This record gives sequence, C-alpha cells and structure tokens, in this order.
Amino acid sequence: MGVIEDSGVQGLPVGAHVLHDYGWRDRAVLSLDECTLIDAAHDPKLSLGVLGLTGMTAWVGLRKVAQACEGDTVFISSAAGAVGSAAVQLALATGCTVIGSAGSRAKCESVLRLGAHAVFNYRDGSIRDQLRASLERVGKTGIDVYFDNVGGEQLEAAIREMAVHGRIALCGMTSAYSASTPQPGPSNLLKLVWNRVRMEGFLLRDHRADKSEFLAEMSAAVEENTVRSLDTVLPGGLAVAWESFSRMREGAFVGKVIIDL
Repeated sequence: MGVIEDSGVQGLPVGAHVLHDYGWRDRAVLSLDECTLIDAAHDPKLSLGVLGLTGMTAWVGLRKVAQACEGDTVFISSAAGAVGSAAVQLALATGCTVIGSAGSRAKCESVLRLGAHAVFNYRDGSIRDQLRASLERVGKTGIDVYFDNVGGEQLEAAIREMAVHGRIALCGMTSAYSASTPQPGPSNLLKLVWNRVRMEGFLLRDHRADKSEFLAEMSAAVEENTVRSLDTVLPGGLAVAWESFSRMREGAFVGKVIIDL
C-alpha cells in the first residue's frame, strides 16, 4: 500500500492511498491499471487486512466454500493469525459457535477477546484431546465447519470430530511449509466417507467475481464493529522487512503483520 506523491492521472490525486503488486519498496512508478484506489472512508491499513486479501480469504472460505450458517459449530486453526482472526469474527457474526486454536497463551487470549467461545493452545498437549474438551466446554457433539490453516495433526483431529455432512475448507497447510521431509497426512480419511463430509481446497484467484459482494458485506461489518482488523504494525521500514517476515513465519506475531515504511 502506498501514497501517491505525484500524478498526472485523473481520479488518482496526490495524497490518495493505493494498492499495488510491486512488492517491498520505498517508491514505485505505476500505470493506472497497476493500482487500486482505496476507499477514503476507511483506515487505509484495513485494505491490507480485513478489507483486503486477508479478509476476503476468510470470507471465501467460510461463505463460498464451507457455506457456514447460523447455528453451525466452527473450528478455526491458527485463529490468532491474519486470516484466522478474520474468520473467527465472520463466523461469530453469522451466529456460529466458534472454537479456535493458537500457539501461545497470549494468542489464545487475543482470540477469546474477539469473542470465540473456546480456544486451546495446540502446544499444551494432545490436539485431539484438547479439541474434544473444547467441544464439551461449548456443549457441542461435533464440528460442522473446519477452516483449516494448518493441516497435519490439527486436520486429523478435526476430521475425527466432524459432524454428519460437515464441511472442511482447506485454506493453508502451515505445518508443511517449512518441513524438510514429507509430512504424513491424516490417517482417518475414512471418517469423511462415514460422515459424508465435504473437504475442499480453495484459492482466492478463483473468486475474483465475488469481490464486490465481499466488500459490501465486510465494509458493513467493519462499520458496525462486528469485525475489526487484528494487526501487528512494525516500525523500521525495509531494513526490518525480511527479519519480520521470517519471524512471522515462525508465529511470532498476532494478526496481520504490517511493515510501516
């Protein structure tokens, strides 16, 4: 996201905020079709978070892929992350019972502050046992929707607890991103057959036609304060960008990580 310093293009005045795909840099020269004007009615940082790719990823996974609806029990892994925290709030706004997982006590507390009904620290012991205990805590017998950001052991635990006709939206597999050897997949896929569960991976690029619908719903949610952006804003500019990116991959931050240039 940048601020226009010089422009000869009508509709893109100096001082306006725009999004572009030129990556990490102090300055870029763009043509009109290479940037997107940000709605001045909102904090520009929201376009990097809940009103941007982050929020739309959560929205597509819940709305279009998993088709979460009021009354569903929703489990979201990496619930303190950028996409996960947006998914938590969208599920709550839909009227769902929400269970989250995160990697530290502080992260679990941040998810609880968003309104989740139960959260567990996956580093504290058996994920399978903690997920079952969380379901018992909220008075539910199974998961209707699993929004998966992690894969691996958490996916296997979720499959074990899926309700009949449950839906799993595969958003990411962070447990495998940095693995040096192939990671074993879930060993209980037969449960998907028994419980007639649908599991579907998705990419945002396949849902570009839904952007206006997403922006309308999410902008209203932001204005009504039912969804807010959970951000970690880091000073230091490009000098700290790579180190910050590496630390983000290690789970050091909460929510959307933004480098302030």
